[in-house]
Amino acid sequence: MFVGKSLMTNPKDSVAAKRKILIITDTRLSALGGSENHIRFLVSHMDPLEYVFYVAELQGADMLKVVSDVLPIEIEGVSLIKLNVKRIYGFGALKAWWYLSRFIHKKQIDVVFSFHEKADIINALLWCGKNKKIRKVSSRRDMGICPSPLLLWLRRYLGYKYDAITAPCQAILSQTEKADNISPHKMHVIRNSVDVEKFKPQSYSDHTDLLRNDLQTTRFIGVSVGNLKAVKGYSDLLDAFSEVVRVVPHAQLLIVGEDNGSELSIRQQINHLDLVASVNLYGKSTDLPTIFAGCDYMVCSSLSEGLSNALLEGIASGLPIIATDVGGNNEIVDDGQNGFLCQPKKPLDIAKKIIKLYEIINLDTFSAQSRQIAVKKFSPDQICLEYVDFLKRLG
Repeated sequence: MFVGKSLMTNPKDSVAAKRKILIITDTRLSALGGSENHIRFLVSHMDPLEYVFYVAELQGADMLKVVSDVLPIEIEGVSLIKLNVKRIYGFGALKAWWYLSRFIHKKQIDVVFSFHEKADIINALLWCGKNKKIRKVSSRRDMGICPSPLLLWLRRYLGYKYDAITAPCQAILSQTEKADNISPHKMHVIRNSVDVEKFKPQSYSDHTDLLRNDLQTTRFIGVSVGNLKAVKGYSDLLDAFSEVVRVVPHAQLLIVGEDNGSELSIRQQINHLDLVASVNLYGKSTDLPTIFAGCDYMVCSSLSEGLSNALLEGIASGLPIIATDVGGNNEIVDDGQNGFLCQPKKPLDIAKKIIKLYEIINLDTFSAQSRQIAVKKFSPDQICLEYVDFLKRLG
């Protein structure tokens, strides 16, 4: 299995013999979201002797443009197609449809993956002509959260056009089957991956010791990772933590993530609950391994999730997990073995589970189980195998 290298292609290799895959995404590939991370993983880890990738962004430029070797990571042999699609019913969408329909014929594309609603609709409508072998795959990344009922309706109406639906967890597939009335035999789970070499259990470094000194504590620091927005349930988490500090006065909580509109209300709630000495808004950070090394557990209070990359990074780092039982969280947390699941929108339940974790004298068993789950189910090697198997079955 080819893992962890750039897509270096030998000029003597026959491109015609490779399976050619076009990925269409609503977003910019340089973004930090879960779907963008998953696409970057896919194009950088699959065997370059077997596959060649093209990526089309629908938020790329003011004109059609194809650029080679300009992805935001060092990946050679991948072409990035920049398209400007503001609205699915606009002229930009029509130009993108026409360009990509011609592109799949010119490049003899075998499989088209689409990520998010606009990409899904364009994928479904792509003109394949006489090429009946092109396979269309819709990759669903969340629990159907979308601000546009029109986009959801169009995707649902065109659902029969997809040869397969993939998702990182069973919960998303179940939601899709129910909402879009798509046959179960088209459904396939392909999980998100986590870099188990970058994220791994670490001993405390000087930096993490300083982190603990800054927080004026030597034990029981929790961390929650996610941008500051309502769906992350931070209001419930703060209510829960106000109960936790009644029992564990020295408990500390780090919230790591950039503001997406909720920071002011979160700070006001911290002041109102008298948690200024207990809760630290850490802001955006790219050094999560170091932060995780200084923490005792991770907590997720989300009201909705797909398969949380933050939780995957947490378990790979050997952290016990407290998480709401939404989306694919129950595929990451083995309740009672590497952490505890709790009910969303139930602050007292979240508080109860955090206190329960605190009362466990030795968390080494929980930590080891978290790491084992990460390596066994979500390592790059394992996810590459899942993709290879899926593409073989797709035909």
